[in-house]
Amino acid sequence: MAAATYETLEERTLVLEGAEVRFVVKRSPRRRSIGLRVDQDGLVVLVPQRCGHARIDAAVHDQRRWVLEKLATWTARRVPPPLWRDGEALPYRGRHAVLCIVGATSKRQLELDLDQAPRIEVASAGAEIEACVIAWYRARALGHLAARVGHFSGCLGVDAPRTLLSNARTRWGSCSADGVIRLSWRLIKASDEEIDYVVAHEVAHLRHMNHGRMFWNTVAEIYPAWRQASRALDKNDLRYRTF
Repeated sequence: MAAATYETLEERTLVLEGAEVRFVVKRSPRRRSIGLRVDQDGLVVLVPQRCGHARIDAAVHDQRRWVLEKLATWTARRVPPPLWRDGEALPYRGRHAVLCIVGATSKRQLELDLDQAPRIEVASAGAEIEACVIAWYRARALGHLAARVGHFSGCLGVDAPRTLLSNARTRWGSCSADGVIRLSWRLIKASDEEIDYVVAHEVAHLRHMNHGRMFWNTVAEIYPAWRQASRALDKNDLRYRTF
């Protein structure tokens, strides 16, 4: 289903039970009510285009206990970002890849190389390392994810749709009304079982553009182990979203 388009973003701050809480306000002409969302990036308030600040603040204040509890939960679950050091282990297809900065050596790198982990070789240093690592992931993500889309489309008896990579942090995948599937490149960090769950989920939308009973029956038809994989993805998702 089509997601709302948010035309403006604002940052606001409120004091809730003595704690200063910063949040983002997203306005959309398609919304008719106020919605609150808390994830690894903090609190987001989704509002109609002409919603006033007083009404927004009141909505957040009314839900202050829920907001503070959710923020505390996400803070406890947060995974530290990479240090971008030579020999560092980074998640890749449920296991790890080794960051190898050309010209550097480390004991940790040699230890990890013993298990023949994939190597992410980067010649750059400093701020460019992250961009090079992301390019490495994206190069491997498209081929693997497109192949899995082809597999599950075949299970469903339909032609493989166009598959594109997205940079989304909050959604692993989407399927548009015209049958284009978009998958976050970060999904390549997940295990093959978790990847297959997301891909099967989006492929099932080729038949049902909703999350009704028939949709979930279709997911189970092409990927019977979806429940276990979904639970694993929920448990590990913050690790896969750290960069």
